[in-house]
Amino acid sequence: MNVKLWFSILVLATASGAVPAQTAAPAPVLEAVRIKGVDRAERVPGTDWKAYDKVFVQPVDVAFSRGWSARDYGTFGLSSSEVGRMRASLAELTQSVFKDVLREGGFTLVDAPGEGVLAVKPDIVDLYVAAPDAATTGRGRSYVMNAGEMRLALELSDSVTGTVLARASDRKRGRDSGQLEWANSTYNRAEAERALRGWAVQLRNVLTEVRQAPR
Repeated sequence: MNVKLWFSILVLATASGAVPAQTAAPAPVLEAVRIKGVDRAERVPGTDWKAYDKVFVQPVDVAFSRGWSARDYGTFGLSSSEVGRMRASLAELTQSVFKDVLREGGFTLVDAPGEGVLAVKPDIVDLYVAAPDAATTGRGRSYVMNAGEMRLALELSDSVTGTVLARASDRKRGRDSGQLEWANSTYNRAEAERALRGWAVQLRNVLTEVRQAPR
């Protein structure tokens, strides 16, 4: 059979439906779930959470709020390197806190994807720092009612396939003591760590609950 004839047969067969087209498998549908103290959460129903006996806390991405501007701090504003250090510092702190809290809960942590490994990505978005450390801004002390706010954009996925199994989003604001506080790196870090630990404990509790639930 020559090439032209074979091509004609193939075209006719495809048009008549004799040769099925290859279609991608539909992505898992995430359904909303209610978790106390969390703004929004969703997960794939029927996930076998017991299949994941290890956890990989992935590197964290940090993004400032659109309403926050580095130009608002100091005489000439914050430099790009200063903003970069702030993002890197919070990213490192976030990953460290989530690792520590999950480890405290008896979870086995690993540093790479693999079979039976649940990937946890706790990104920080909409970050608004009320006042960076005065030492970095070139101006006098700054006093604030609270440190600011940020939102956690959490994603859980199969570390091998990348299939998203659950997502959550939650906003936390710095504690308002009712009086002005001196904004410095120690104060800002303590407030960030308090919020991060709260989120990490919530995640640990939920994962423990779903892993212990009957099949």
